[in-house]
Amino acid sequence: MGVGAEQWTTCSPPAGPERRGAVRAPDPLRPPGATIIPDIRFNLASPADANAEKEFRFDVRGVLELARLFELPEFVITSERDKAHKTEAVCILLARLSYPNRNYDMMQRFGRSPSALSRLFSHIVFYAYDRYQEIIYFQKRVCAERIQMYCDVVHACGAPMKNVFGFIDGTKIPVCRPSARPGKKENLQK
Repeated sequence: MGVGAEQWTTCSPPAGPERRGAVRAPDPLRPPGATIIPDIRFNLASPADANAEKEFRFDVRGVLELARLFELPEFVITSERDKAHKTEAVCILLARLSYPNRNYDMMQRFGRSPSALSRLFSHIVFYAYDRYQEIIYFQKRVCAERIQMYCDVVHACGAPMKNVFGFIDGTKIPVCRPSARPGKKENLQK
């Protein structure tokens, strides 16, 4: 299915700063009405995707429903001209959010470079935020209190800095989680 130039400009988030690639003018090198031919590298329905629930926290039907509910255009195109089918874009989003993955770890799964994965992920996150920010509920006060509590615990366990609340690589440091039993420093995540 071809996507016309008018629809092509809507694949960026509906509103927001230019740095996010919010709204882009049609490409002057492509004539109006030209068909977009994406490079399809990912197929959710292939037999190798039997583990969709483990990888994306949704089954195949759920991923397809999310892609429909997000109201994405058929092909998502970032401001850097990365093209992906809407299902692949949603899968990239879900894969990044389901577990602390690095873009490098997802290269083989999606057949894209880490930088392209990063751009597609950011594009979908900004799209979702710009489109649904009125209904997103986030308790900033509670989050700030929790982060301060985490910083205090990390510092009390011997860290020289007072502003560390998490570890970027997703590791579980046994002494950095408040224990259910007072006086015990252990990791309860098993």
